[in-house]
Amino acid sequence: MIAACQIRRALASAAVVAATMIGATTPATAADPPQDSEAPRAWIVVDAGSGRVLAAENAHEALEPAGLAKVMTALVAVERLPEDAEVRVSDLAASQPASKLGVTPGEEFGLDDTIAALMLDSANDMSYALAETVGGDLAGFDELLDATADRYGMTDADLGDPAGLSGDDAFDGGPTMSVFDVAVMVRNAQRALPVAKWAGVRTHEFDGASARYELANHNEMLSGGDLETAGVNGFKTAGQGLDGGGLAVTATRGNRNIIAVVLGADDVYAWASYLLELGFETDPTDGTDEVLPPVAVSVRATRERDRDEFLALVTGQPLGTLTATTEAGTEVTPFSTASTITPPTAIESLDGEPVAADPSDETNDGGGGGSFTTVLLLFVVVAVTAIVARREQIKRRRRARERLRRERAALMRRGSLPVVDGRYRTGTRTGNPPQAHVRLRRIDAPPEEDWEDWSGWDDEPPR
Repeated sequence: MIAACQIRRALASAAVVAATMIGATTPATAADPPQDSEAPRAWIVVDAGSGRVLAAENAHEALEPAGLAKVMTALVAVERLPEDAEVRVSDLAASQPASKLGVTPGEEFGLDDTIAALMLDSANDMSYALAETVGGDLAGFDELLDATADRYGMTDADLGDPAGLSGDDAFDGGPTMSVFDVAVMVRNAQRALPVAKWAGVRTHEFDGASARYELANHNEMLSGGDLETAGVNGFKTAGQGLDGGGLAVTATRGNRNIIAVVLGADDVYAWASYLLELGFETDPTDGTDEVLPPVAVSVRATRERDRDEFLALVTGQPLGTLTATTEAGTEVTPFSTASTITPPTAIESLDGEPVAADPSDETNDGGGGGSFTTVLLLFVVVAVTAIVARREQIKRRRRARERLRRERAALMRRGSLPVVDGRYRTGTRTGNPPQAHVRLRRIDAPPEEDWEDWSGWDDEPPR
Protein backbone atom coordinates (compact mmCIF):
# COMPACT_ATOMS: atom_id res chain seq x y z
CA MET A 1 0.00 0.00 0.00
CA ILE A 2 2.82 2.39 0.88
CA ALA A 3 4.58 1.59 -2.38
CA ALA A 4 1.39 2.21 -4.35
CA CYS A 5 0.95 5.62 -2.66
CA GLN A 6 4.53 6.53 -3.43
CA ILE A 7 4.06 5.54 -7.07
CA ARG A 8 0.86 7.58 -7.36
CA ARG A 9 2.53 10.61 -5.74
CA ALA A 10 5.50 10.35 -8.10
CA LEU A 11 3.30 9.98 -11.17
CA ALA A 12 1.14 12.95 -10.17
CA SER A 13 4.17 15.15 -9.56
CA ALA A 14 5.67 14.09 -12.88
CA ALA A 15 2.39 14.88 -14.66
CA VAL A 16 2.27 18.37 -13.13
CA VAL A 17 5.89 19.08 -14.08
CA ALA A 18 5.42 17.79 -17.63
CA ALA A 19 2.24 19.78 -18.14
CA THR A 20 3.97 22.89 -16.84
CA MET A 21 6.78 22.48 -19.33
CA ILE A 22 4.60 21.97 -22.40
CA GLY A 23 1.77 24.30 -21.33
CA ALA A 24 -0.90 21.77 -22.30
CA THR A 25 -3.15 21.40 -19.25
CA THR A 26 -1.19 23.28 -16.59
CA PRO A 27 0.36 26.56 -17.77
CA ALA A 28 3.66 27.82 -16.40
CA THR A 29 3.27 29.13 -12.84
CA ALA A 30 5.28 30.01 -9.79
CA ALA A 31 2.91 28.01 -7.56
CA ASP A 32 4.27 24.69 -6.35
CA PRO A 33 2.10 21.65 -5.55
CA PRO A 34 2.17 20.37 -1.96
CA GLN A 35 5.20 18.19 -1.35
CA ASP A 36 4.00 16.44 1.80
CA SER A 37 0.58 15.40 0.53
CA GLU A 38 -0.56 12.67 -1.80
CA ALA A 39 -1.97 13.98 -5.08
CA PRO A 40 -5.77 14.04 -5.29
CA ARG A 41 -7.68 11.58 -7.43
CA ALA A 42 -8.91 14.54 -9.50
CA TRP A 43 -8.80 18.34 -9.48
CA ILE A 44 -9.78 21.28 -11.64
CA VAL A 45 -9.23 25.06 -11.75
CA VAL A 46 -11.74 27.27 -13.59
CA ASP A 47 -12.00 30.97 -14.39
CA ALA A 48 -15.58 31.56 -13.22
CA GLY A 49 -16.12 34.64 -15.36
CA SER A 50 -15.43 32.98 -18.71
CA GLY A 51 -15.97 29.37 -17.63
CA ARG A 52 -12.61 28.38 -19.13
CA VAL A 53 -10.87 25.39 -17.55
CA LEU A 54 -7.41 26.69 -16.69
CA ALA A 55 -5.96 23.36 -15.53
CA ALA A 56 -7.25 19.92 -14.62
CA GLU A 57 -6.31 16.37 -13.76
CA ASN A 58 -8.80 13.51 -14.36
CA ALA A 59 -11.46 16.15 -14.90
CA HIS A 60 -14.15 13.70 -16.04
CA GLU A 61 -13.53 10.77 -13.69
CA ALA A 62 -16.71 10.01 -11.75
CA LEU A 63 -16.00 10.01 -8.01
CA GLU A 64 -18.05 10.23 -4.83
CA PRO A 65 -18.68 13.89 -3.99
CA ALA A 66 -19.86 13.24 -0.41
CA GLY A 67 -21.15 16.51 1.10
CA LEU A 68 -20.65 18.46 -2.14
CA ALA A 69 -23.84 16.79 -3.38
CA LYS A 70 -25.79 18.97 -0.94
CA VAL A 71 -25.11 22.01 -3.15
CA MET A 72 -27.09 20.32 -5.91
CA THR A 73 -29.88 19.51 -3.46
CA ALA A 74 -30.06 23.18 -2.47
CA LEU A 75 -30.12 24.32 -6.12
CA VAL A 76 -32.99 22.00 -7.05
CA ALA A 77 -34.92 23.28 -4.03
CA VAL A 78 -34.53 27.03 -4.67
CA GLU A 79 -35.47 26.53 -8.32
CA ARG A 80 -38.82 25.04 -7.30
CA LEU A 81 -39.84 26.25 -3.83
CA PRO A 82 -41.08 29.74 -2.94
CA GLU A 83 -39.12 31.83 -0.48
CA ASP A 84 -41.66 31.27 2.31
CA ALA A 85 -41.80 27.47 1.92
CA GLU A 86 -41.80 25.32 5.05
CA VAL A 87 -39.67 22.16 5.18
CA ARG A 88 -41.11 19.36 7.30
CA VAL A 89 -38.88 16.70 8.87
CA SER A 90 -40.02 13.10 8.35
CA ASP A 91 -39.07 10.02 10.35
CA LEU A 92 -36.70 9.00 7.55
CA ALA A 93 -35.00 12.38 7.54
CA ALA A 94 -34.57 12.48 11.32
CA SER A 95 -32.99 9.01 11.30
CA GLN A 96 -30.06 9.94 9.03
CA PRO A 97 -26.53 9.61 10.41
CA ALA A 98 -24.30 12.51 11.39
CA SER A 99 -23.39 15.07 10.41
CA LYS A 100 -26.87 16.36 11.28
CA LEU A 101 -28.77 18.91 13.38
CA GLY A 102 -30.59 16.29 15.43
CA VAL A 103 -34.08 17.55 14.64
CA THR A 104 -37.20 15.63 15.63
CA PRO A 105 -39.84 14.24 13.26
CA GLY A 106 -42.68 16.64 12.59
CA GLU A 107 -40.61 19.81 13.04
CA GLU A 108 -40.87 22.45 10.33
CA PHE A 109 -38.20 24.91 9.25
CA GLY A 110 -38.09 27.81 6.85
CA LEU A 111 -36.41 27.27 3.50
CA ASP A 112 -33.66 29.80 4.23
CA ASP A 113 -32.63 28.15 7.51
CA THR A 114 -32.74 24.74 5.83
CA ILE A 115 -30.37 25.87 3.07
CA ALA A 116 -28.08 27.32 5.75
CA ALA A 117 -28.02 23.94 7.53
CA LEU A 118 -26.93 22.23 4.30
CA MET A 119 -24.25 24.75 3.36
CA LEU A 120 -22.72 25.46 6.78
CA ASP A 121 -23.26 22.34 8.85
CA SER A 122 -23.67 19.81 6.00
CA ALA A 123 -26.71 18.42 7.84
CA ASN A 124 -27.83 15.06 6.45
CA ASP A 125 -31.21 15.10 8.20
CA MET A 126 -32.11 18.50 6.72
CA SER A 127 -30.92 17.36 3.27
CA TYR A 128 -33.38 14.47 3.35
CA ALA A 129 -36.17 16.69 4.69
CA LEU A 130 -35.61 19.20 1.89
CA ALA A 131 -35.53 16.49 -0.77
CA GLU A 132 -38.81 14.99 0.44
CA THR A 133 -40.43 18.43 0.55
CA VAL A 134 -39.43 19.21 -3.05
CA GLY A 135 -39.88 15.80 -4.69
CA GLY A 136 -42.55 14.21 -2.50
CA ASP A 137 -40.15 11.34 -1.81
CA LEU A 138 -36.56 10.47 -2.58
CA ALA A 139 -37.41 8.82 -5.90
CA GLY A 140 -39.26 11.90 -7.08
CA PHE A 141 -36.39 14.13 -5.99
CA ASP A 142 -33.91 11.89 -7.81
CA GLU A 143 -35.74 12.56 -11.07
CA LEU A 144 -35.52 16.31 -10.44
CA LEU A 145 -31.80 15.99 -9.71
CA ASP A 146 -31.16 14.22 -13.00
CA ALA A 147 -33.22 16.71 -15.00
CA THR A 148 -31.45 19.67 -13.40
CA ALA A 149 -28.01 18.15 -13.95
CA ASP A 150 -28.82 17.62 -17.64
CA ARG A 151 -29.98 21.23 -17.98
CA TYR A 152 -26.80 22.52 -16.34
CA GLY A 153 -24.64 20.45 -18.71
CA MET A 154 -23.16 18.07 -16.13
CA THR A 155 -21.85 15.23 -18.28
CA ASP A 156 -20.49 12.71 -15.78
CA ALA A 157 -22.94 12.92 -12.88
CA ASP A 158 -25.03 10.03 -11.58
CA LEU A 159 -26.98 11.61 -8.75
CA GLY A 160 -29.14 9.95 -6.12
CA ASP A 161 -28.72 10.47 -2.39
CA PRO A 162 -29.58 14.11 -1.56
CA ALA A 163 -27.06 14.23 1.30
CA GLY A 164 -24.21 12.65 -0.68
CA LEU A 165 -24.16 9.53 1.49
CA SER A 166 -22.51 6.42 0.07
CA GLY A 167 -22.60 2.69 0.68
CA ASP A 168 -25.52 0.59 1.85
CA ASP A 169 -27.13 3.44 3.80
CA ALA A 170 -27.35 5.72 0.75
CA PHE A 171 -30.36 6.11 -1.49
CA ASP A 172 -29.79 4.48 -4.88
CA GLY A 173 -26.18 3.69 -3.98
CA GLY A 174 -25.16 7.31 -3.54
CA PRO A 175 -24.11 9.91 -6.13
CA THR A 176 -21.00 10.15 -8.27
CA MET A 177 -19.69 13.31 -9.95
CA SER A 178 -16.54 14.46 -11.70
CA VAL A 179 -14.64 17.57 -10.69
CA PHE A 180 -15.86 19.08 -13.96
CA ASP A 181 -19.46 18.50 -12.84
CA VAL A 182 -18.73 20.00 -9.43
CA ALA A 183 -17.30 23.11 -11.08
CA VAL A 184 -20.42 23.42 -13.25
CA MET A 185 -22.61 23.05 -10.15
CA VAL A 186 -20.65 25.62 -8.13
CA ARG A 187 -20.66 28.15 -10.98
CA ASN A 188 -24.46 27.88 -11.15
CA ALA A 189 -24.72 28.08 -7.37
CA GLN A 190 -22.75 31.35 -7.39
CA ARG A 191 -25.62 32.90 -9.37
CA ALA A 192 -28.31 31.54 -7.01
CA LEU A 193 -28.39 34.05 -4.17
CA PRO A 194 -30.42 31.88 -1.72
CA VAL A 195 -27.57 29.33 -1.92
CA ALA A 196 -24.54 31.54 -2.58
CA LYS A 197 -25.15 33.82 0.39
CA TRP A 198 -24.54 30.94 2.83
CA ALA A 199 -21.34 29.70 1.16
CA GLY A 200 -19.25 32.45 2.75
CA VAL A 201 -21.01 32.85 6.10
CA ARG A 202 -19.04 31.69 9.13
CA THR A 203 -21.90 31.18 11.61
CA HIS A 204 -25.67 31.26 11.76
CA GLU A 205 -28.22 30.77 14.54
CA PHE A 206 -31.95 30.16 14.35
CA ASP A 207 -34.75 28.84 16.52
CA GLY A 208 -36.59 25.60 15.93
CA ALA A 209 -39.73 24.36 17.60
CA SER A 210 -37.80 22.62 20.39
CA ALA A 211 -34.25 24.01 20.31
CA ARG A 212 -31.97 26.81 19.16
CA TYR A 213 -29.53 25.73 16.50
CA GLU A 214 -26.04 27.17 16.12
CA LEU A 215 -24.29 26.47 12.81
CA ALA A 216 -20.59 26.85 12.00
CA ASN A 217 -19.17 26.68 8.49
CA HIS A 218 -16.75 23.77 7.98
CA ASN A 219 -14.70 25.69 5.40
CA GLU A 220 -11.53 26.75 7.26
CA MET A 221 -10.26 28.83 4.30
CA LEU A 222 -12.89 31.51 4.85
CA SER A 223 -12.07 34.81 6.49
CA GLY A 224 -11.68 34.18 10.21
CA GLY A 225 -10.98 30.47 9.74
CA ASP A 226 -7.87 28.62 10.92
CA LEU A 227 -6.63 28.40 7.30
CA GLU A 228 -7.83 31.82 6.14
CA THR A 229 -6.78 32.39 2.52
CA ALA A 230 -6.77 35.70 0.68
CA GLY A 231 -9.89 36.25 -1.39
CA VAL A 232 -11.69 33.02 -0.43
CA ASN A 233 -15.45 33.54 -0.17
CA GLY A 234 -16.96 30.05 -0.43
CA PHE A 235 -17.98 27.30 -1.26
CA LYS A 236 -18.52 23.81 0.26
CA THR A 237 -16.62 21.07 2.04
CA ALA A 238 -17.03 17.32 1.70
CA GLY A 239 -16.34 14.64 4.27
CA GLN A 240 -14.16 11.61 3.78
CA GLY A 241 -15.97 9.40 1.31
CA LEU A 242 -14.72 6.16 -0.17
CA ASP A 243 -12.63 8.17 -2.61
CA GLY A 244 -11.17 10.49 0.02
CA GLY A 245 -11.94 14.04 1.03
CA GLY A 246 -13.24 16.80 -1.18
CA LEU A 247 -13.52 20.56 -1.30
CA ALA A 248 -14.90 23.16 -3.70
CA VAL A 249 -13.63 26.66 -3.02
CA THR A 250 -14.11 30.04 -4.72
CA ALA A 251 -11.97 33.13 -4.37
CA THR A 252 -12.00 36.66 -5.75
CA ARG A 253 -8.99 38.90 -6.24
CA GLY A 254 -9.37 42.07 -8.25
CA ASN A 255 -11.71 41.31 -11.14
CA ARG A 256 -10.89 37.60 -11.22
CA ASN A 257 -13.00 34.85 -9.69
CA ILE A 258 -11.55 31.36 -9.52
CA ILE A 259 -13.23 28.01 -8.79
CA ALA A 260 -11.02 25.18 -7.53
CA VAL A 261 -12.30 21.64 -6.88
CA VAL A 262 -10.43 18.77 -5.24
CA LEU A 263 -11.72 15.20 -4.88
CA GLY A 264 -10.00 12.22 -3.30
CA ALA A 265 -7.26 14.05 -1.40
CA ASP A 266 -5.77 13.45 2.04
CA ASP A 267 -5.10 17.19 2.49
CA VAL A 268 -7.82 19.08 0.62
CA TYR A 269 -6.84 22.48 1.99
CA ALA A 270 -3.22 22.27 0.88
CA TRP A 271 -4.24 21.31 -2.64
CA ALA A 272 -7.06 23.83 -2.81
CA SER A 273 -4.65 26.60 -1.79
CA TYR A 274 -2.20 25.51 -4.48
CA LEU A 275 -4.91 25.37 -7.14
CA LEU A 276 -6.19 28.85 -6.30
CA GLU A 277 -2.69 30.28 -6.70
CA LEU A 278 -2.36 28.37 -9.94
CA GLY A 279 -5.62 29.83 -11.18
CA PHE A 280 -4.81 33.44 -10.35
CA GLU A 281 -1.36 33.16 -11.90
CA THR A 282 -2.79 31.77 -15.14
CA ASP A 283 -3.94 34.25 -17.73
CA PRO A 284 -7.69 33.83 -18.34
CA THR A 285 -7.04 33.45 -22.07
CA ASP A 286 -4.66 30.54 -21.46
CA GLY A 287 -5.37 27.13 -20.05
CA THR A 288 -7.14 24.27 -21.77
CA ASP A 289 -9.62 24.41 -24.64
CA GLU A 290 -12.43 23.11 -22.44
CA VAL A 291 -15.10 25.57 -21.26
CA LEU A 292 -17.93 25.04 -18.78
CA PRO A 293 -21.46 25.20 -20.23
CA PRO A 294 -23.39 28.47 -19.78
CA VAL A 295 -25.04 29.09 -16.42
CA ALA A 296 -28.62 27.78 -16.46
CA VAL A 297 -29.84 28.14 -12.87
CA SER A 298 -33.32 29.66 -12.52
CA VAL A 299 -34.34 30.62 -8.97
CA ARG A 300 -38.09 30.63 -8.44
CA ALA A 301 -38.09 33.81 -6.34
CA THR A 302 -36.32 35.69 -9.15
CA ARG A 303 -38.76 34.40 -11.77
CA GLU A 304 -41.72 35.48 -9.65
CA ARG A 305 -40.19 38.88 -9.01
CA ASP A 306 -39.57 39.41 -12.74
CA ARG A 307 -43.14 38.36 -13.52
CA ASP A 308 -44.68 40.70 -10.97
CA GLU A 309 -42.63 43.69 -12.07
CA PHE A 310 -43.48 43.07 -15.71
CA LEU A 311 -47.18 42.89 -14.90
CA ALA A 312 -46.87 46.09 -12.88
CA LEU A 313 -45.22 47.76 -15.88
CA VAL A 314 -47.97 46.60 -18.26
CA THR A 315 -50.90 47.46 -16.01
CA GLY A 316 -49.44 50.67 -14.59
CA GLN A 317 -50.23 49.56 -11.04
CA PRO A 318 -47.56 49.78 -8.32
CA LEU A 319 -46.11 46.58 -6.93
CA GLY A 320 -47.94 45.25 -3.91
CA THR A 321 -51.36 46.34 -5.25
CA LEU A 322 -51.67 43.60 -7.84
CA THR A 323 -53.48 40.47 -6.71
CA ALA A 324 -53.99 37.07 -8.24
CA THR A 325 -56.52 34.40 -7.33
CA THR A 326 -55.39 30.82 -6.82
CA GLU A 327 -57.46 27.76 -7.65
CA ALA A 328 -58.54 27.66 -4.01
CA GLY A 329 -59.91 31.18 -4.31
CA THR A 330 -57.19 32.77 -2.17
CA GLU A 331 -55.95 36.19 -3.22
CA VAL A 332 -52.17 36.44 -3.36
CA THR A 333 -50.25 39.71 -3.43
CA PRO A 334 -47.05 39.39 -5.50
CA PHE A 335 -43.62 40.52 -4.37
CA SER A 336 -43.17 44.19 -3.64
CA THR A 337 -39.37 44.25 -3.76
CA ALA A 338 -37.27 45.66 -6.57
CA SER A 339 -35.98 43.40 -9.31
CA THR A 340 -32.53 44.95 -9.24
CA ILE A 341 -30.86 42.73 -6.67
CA THR A 342 -27.65 44.01 -5.14
CA PRO A 343 -24.76 41.84 -6.37
CA PRO A 344 -23.91 39.22 -3.75
CA THR A 345 -20.41 40.68 -3.22
CA ALA A 346 -22.03 43.87 -1.89
CA ILE A 347 -24.48 42.06 0.41
CA GLU A 348 -23.40 41.36 3.95
CA SER A 349 -24.15 38.13 5.71
CA LEU A 350 -25.71 37.86 9.14
CA ASP A 351 -22.19 38.26 10.53
CA GLY A 352 -21.38 41.31 8.43
CA GLU A 353 -19.10 39.31 6.13
CA PRO A 354 -19.39 39.41 2.33
CA VAL A 355 -21.07 36.40 0.78
CA ALA A 356 -19.77 34.39 -2.16
CA ALA A 357 -20.38 35.63 -5.67
CA ASP A 358 -18.84 36.17 -9.07
CA PRO A 359 -18.25 39.92 -9.33
CA SER A 360 -16.57 39.57 -12.73
CA ASP A 361 -19.89 38.66 -14.31
CA GLU A 362 -22.28 41.58 -14.71
CA THR A 363 -25.25 39.27 -15.18
CA ASN A 364 -25.09 38.08 -11.58
CA ASP A 365 -28.58 38.81 -10.29
CA GLY A 366 -29.04 36.18 -7.65
CA GLY A 367 -30.34 33.54 -10.06
CA GLY A 368 -30.70 33.94 -13.79
CA GLY A 369 -34.20 33.86 -15.14
CA GLY A 370 -33.08 31.27 -17.65
CA SER A 371 -35.06 30.09 -20.62
CA PHE A 372 -38.24 29.74 -18.54
CA THR A 373 -38.31 33.47 -17.76
CA THR A 374 -37.64 34.33 -21.40
CA VAL A 375 -40.52 32.14 -22.59
CA LEU A 376 -42.82 33.53 -19.90
CA LEU A 377 -42.06 37.15 -20.79
CA LEU A 378 -42.46 36.40 -24.50
CA PHE A 379 -45.85 34.82 -23.84
CA VAL A 380 -47.00 37.83 -21.81
CA VAL A 381 -45.82 40.26 -24.51
CA VAL A 382 -47.69 38.34 -27.22
CA ALA A 383 -50.82 38.16 -25.07
CA VAL A 384 -50.76 41.89 -24.29
CA THR A 385 -50.15 42.73 -27.96
CA ALA A 386 -53.11 40.58 -29.02
CA ILE A 387 -55.38 42.23 -26.43
CA VAL A 388 -54.37 45.73 -27.55
CA ALA A 389 -54.88 44.84 -31.23
CA ARG A 390 -58.34 43.42 -30.48
CA ARG A 391 -59.35 46.56 -28.57
CA GLU A 392 -58.22 48.76 -31.48
CA GLN A 393 -60.26 46.64 -33.91
CA ILE A 394 -63.36 47.05 -31.74
CA LYS A 395 -62.79 50.80 -31.58
CA ARG A 396 -62.51 51.03 -35.39
CA ARG A 397 -65.78 49.15 -35.82
CA ARG A 398 -67.51 51.41 -33.33
CA ARG A 399 -66.22 54.51 -35.15
CA ALA A 400 -67.47 53.12 -38.49
CA ARG A 401 -70.93 52.42 -37.07
CA GLU A 402 -71.08 55.89 -35.53
CA ARG A 403 -70.09 57.49 -38.86
CA LEU A 404 -72.81 55.54 -40.70
CA ARG A 405 -75.35 56.56 -38.06
CA ARG A 406 -74.48 60.22 -38.48
CA GLU A 407 -74.71 59.97 -42.29
CA ARG A 408 -78.14 58.38 -42.12
CA ALA A 409 -79.31 60.99 -39.63
CA ALA A 410 -78.21 63.72 -42.04
CA LEU A 411 -80.07 62.06 -44.94
CA MET A 412 -83.21 61.76 -42.82
CA ARG A 413 -83.07 65.45 -41.98
CA ARG A 414 -82.88 66.23 -45.73
CA GLY A 415 -85.86 63.95 -46.39
CA SER A 416 -83.96 61.71 -48.77
CA LEU A 417 -84.60 58.47 -46.92
CA PRO A 418 -88.03 57.10 -48.01
CA VAL A 419 -89.68 54.31 -46.11
CA VAL A 420 -89.44 50.99 -47.95
CA ASP A 421 -90.50 47.73 -46.30
CA GLY A 422 -90.96 49.63 -43.04
CA ARG A 423 -87.38 50.91 -43.03
CA TYR A 424 -85.67 54.08 -44.12
CA ARG A 425 -83.90 53.44 -47.39
CA THR A 426 -81.51 55.58 -49.37
CA GLY A 427 -82.38 56.66 -52.90
CA THR A 428 -85.62 58.17 -54.37
CA ARG A 429 -89.27 57.22 -54.42
CA THR A 430 -89.08 55.95 -57.99
CA GLY A 431 -87.15 52.93 -59.20
CA ASN A 432 -85.55 50.39 -56.98
CA PRO A 433 -83.87 51.95 -53.89
CA PRO A 434 -80.23 50.77 -53.68
CA GLN A 435 -80.71 49.24 -50.23
CA ALA A 436 -84.16 47.73 -50.82
CA HIS A 437 -84.64 43.99 -50.98
CA VAL A 438 -87.76 44.18 -53.23
CA ARG A 439 -88.40 45.20 -56.83
CA LEU A 440 -91.16 47.78 -57.29
CA ARG A 441 -93.87 47.60 -59.96
CA ARG A 442 -97.28 49.08 -60.41
CA ILE A 443 -100.20 47.09 -59.14
CA ASP A 444 -101.91 47.13 -62.55
CA ALA A 445 -98.71 46.30 -64.45
CA PRO A 446 -98.67 43.14 -66.61
CA PRO A 447 -96.19 40.30 -66.00
CA GLU A 448 -92.59 41.35 -66.21
CA GLU A 449 -92.03 39.71 -69.61
CA ASP A 450 -94.63 42.08 -71.14
CA TRP A 451 -93.24 45.33 -69.66
CA GLU A 452 -91.55 46.42 -72.89
CA ASP A 453 -94.86 46.44 -74.83
CA TRP A 454 -96.99 47.98 -72.06
CA SER A 455 -97.93 51.65 -72.45
CA GLY A 456 -98.82 52.22 -68.84
CA TRP A 457 -95.38 53.49 -67.83
CA ASP A 458 -94.84 57.23 -67.43
CA ASP A 459 -91.43 56.99 -69.07
CA GLU A 460 -89.15 53.93 -68.97
CA PRO A 461 -89.98 50.60 -67.33
CA PRO A 462 -87.87 49.88 -64.23
CA ARG A 463 -84.51 48.27 -64.85
